[in-house]
Amino acid sequence: MRAYEHWFEHQGKPGRRQLAVLRLLGLFDRPARLALLDALRSAPAIPGLTEPLFGPNGGLDTEDWNRVLTSLTEDHRLISVQRSGGQIEQLGTHPLIRAWFAHRLRQDNQAAWIEGHRRLYQHLCDITEYRPDTLEGLQPLYQAVMHGCQAGLHWQTLDTVYRERILRGTDVYSTKKLGAVGADLGAVACFFDRL
Repeated sequence: MRAYEHWFEHQGKPGRRQLAVLRLLGLFDRPARLALLDALRSAPAIPGLTEPLFGPNGGLDTEDWNRVLTSLTEDHRLISVQRSGGQIEQLGTHPLIRAWFAHRLRQDNQAAWIEGHRRLYQHLCDITEYRPDTLEGLQPLYQAVMHGCQAGLHWQTLDTVYRERILRGTDVYSTKKLGAVGADLGAVACFFDRL
């Protein structure tokens, strides 16, 4: 992966754009929905992360964005694109590739790592119903917990997302009503440092 990273860095603008996409995928623990990637690609650019995805007139247009994705999919076979009705729905990559770029971004550019996760946390909180009634509806909030903790927003995430919106205070809604014990344990694990 280090060789790929080095090679992309020396391929000019197209290579830096491809590398930026791989780094963005490193912010996720699963395939990334296009809406979440769009939130990361929105202005202003995240220094050291999304700058290559911006041109002189703002973010990449659809044609340039698709060109980057096609190259990573067909030429390099580093990502997979899932489509629905002809439209891109989500991007994925092998977990080892995702882990490599997550590690490198966190190690080399902590500020970009934090800002990327902060944006994802905020976006997920904003687009999700305040107190969803189904386990499927709670999934974006569980993701928000992970991104909030990665951004260093542990207390805010604990109070405003996990306690208030997922558990619903002392009702423990997610486990008592929906039986989401596994999802809750996964969320709670985010609040602890891993060795």
